[in-house]
This record gives sequence, structure tokens and C-alpha cells, in this order.
Amino acid sequence: MLEFLGVDPESELIYREILLHPDMGVADLAAQLGLDEDRVRRGLDDLADLALVRPAADTSAPALPVSPQLALNALLSDREAQLSEQQRLLEQGRLAVAEIVEEFSERRSEANAIGMERLTDLGEVRQRIEELSHNIEREVLSVIPSTPLDPAGLEASRELDRDLLERGVRMRTLYLDSIRNDVPTRRYATWLAGLGGGVRTAPTLPIHMILIDGRFGILPINPEDSTEGAIVVKERSIFDTLAAFFESVWSSAQPFGMLEQRDGYSLTSQERALLRLLATGITDEAASKRLGLSLRSVRRMMSELMGRLEAGSRFEAGIRAAERGWL
Repeated sequence: MLEFLGVDPESELIYREILLHPDMGVADLAAQLGLDEDRVRRGLDDLADLALVRPAADTSAPALPVSPQLALNALLSDREAQLSEQQRLLEQGRLAVAEIVEEFSERRSEANAIGMERLTDLGEVRQRIEELSHNIEREVLSVIPSTPLDPAGLEASRELDRDLLERGVRMRTLYLDSIRNDVPTRRYATWLAGLGGGVRTAPTLPIHMILIDGRFGILPINPEDSTEGAIVVKERSIFDTLAAFFESVWSSAQPFGMLEQRDGYSLTSQERALLRLLATGITDEAASKRLGLSLRSVRRMMSELMGRLEAGSRFEAGIRAAERGWL
């Protein structure tokens, strides 16, 4: 239950046990939990690193537990700070990607000179992706910021994805949290993960992106309209920026299949993302698109949040959310 705070399951068992029996030694803990003594010592070291236990001065016990009210709340605060920083980096990354696309659009005639290739329509985009996919050797990273996805397109991707994984290609895909509400996309993600593909989700994602073998990046020219085509990024410095951005989002995303976690304020990642989006002044319609949720779902979620905040208006809800540390 505490893995999202960096506490592995065995260390959590040890922590729970010494909360109940603070005088237990390593041998007693090992016998009680069915673990070997070396594992108990490593677990205690991990708990000490997380400030969940402290050295015992005048007792035979190896360590004394720190009050969970203090220690776990401190870990929650640290985790929330990390998530806030990741969200900030996500927004920065979205702006950086938009700047790259805008720069390319303004300098189309110089595209080859700056290491980019322009693909003018969807047919050309699909053909180029297929060409690159057949030559993938090591890794493909994908960001898919839309829900629902076309069931026919998902089915058409099965053969290619199966072939890549069977060839030993490492696949990691980022979807929106909202795929859990879309049966075809959820089934596809489950199938992909079952074959060994890495699948994680985030409440918002900035732009559709495919990164191949540390060499090629594929981005839409206009994130709002995929029919305008795409660009293939070949310039190393630009690709490295996109790859670093992917890793930043991946590190904070939730592994697909995990139960939805609530933070220390009992907020889901989607609820927190919605509050932050609306705090920027965007409309409900724009927020629903960013989250991959229906407009009705967004408005229902906001109504529930306003009820929890006991707010009579969006403005009042924003103030109270800030006062409670929800933003």
C-alpha cells in the first residue's frame, strides 16, 4: 500500500510489525514475518533512509519506529512536491514541444538543414511510420494524449507491435488515465502489457509523440489537427530534449493495472490535474480534451470537488483549493 511513497512491500511489513512490537530484535522480526535476517536488516536500512525508523539507544531492539503521523505525512509531502515538480516539468515540456513545432512551421524551407523532415498528410505519415517501424532495432517510446482511440486503428497495430516485442524491441507507451474508461483502448493496453510492453498513464499529456531507437522523433505539425501532417525530427539535440521529456513524464506516471491512488488530500491524479487546468483559466471544454474525458464527466468531477470544498463558485473553489494545498 505504501509503494507510491517508496516503501517496498517487505519493508512495509517490517514497519507495521515494529509499530506493534517496538522491542523486537532482528531474529524475532524474521521469525514473525517469515523473512531471513539479512532481508530484515536491509528492510530496516531502507526504513531508516526514509526516516520511518531511528536507531535505538538504550534497547536491544535494532531500531525504533517513528510515529506514522509524522513520518508518513512527511513522505506524503515529499511525494506531493515531486508530483508538483513533475507537473511543472510536464507543462514546460508541452511548451517546448510547441515551440519546436512552431519553429519548424516557420522554417519549412530550411527543414532539411535543421534535421527535420516534413510529412504533408496522414497517408504520408502512416507510410513513413510503417517504414521506420520495420527498421526498429532497440526501442520505441510513444506518447498518446487522446482517448478514445479508434478500435480499427488499435487492431491494425497488433501485428506490428507483436512483431516488435517478439524481436526483443523495448516498447514503452504513455496513455491518459482516462483510457481506463474506454473499453477498446483499455483492452489493447492490457494486451500490450501482457506481451511485455511497458504501459503507464498520466492525467494529462502534452502532444502525440513517437521516439525510435534514439534517432528519430515523430510529432504532429499541428497538435490540434493531425490531418496537417507531421515532422520527423533527426537533429540529435532536439531528439535528446524530447527523450528527456519522455523520461520525466514516465517516471511520474502510474503503471497501468495499478489501482487508482489518492494523495494525502484524497485527490486522484485526474482531480488534481483538473483543478490545475481550470486554475489557468481554460474552459471546461478544453480541460475535457486535455484529460481525455467527456465534458459531462469533467463538469461532474468539478461539481464534486466544489462540494468537498464547500464552495459556491469556481472562483471560491480555486481560493479554497489553494488554501488547502490542493494546487
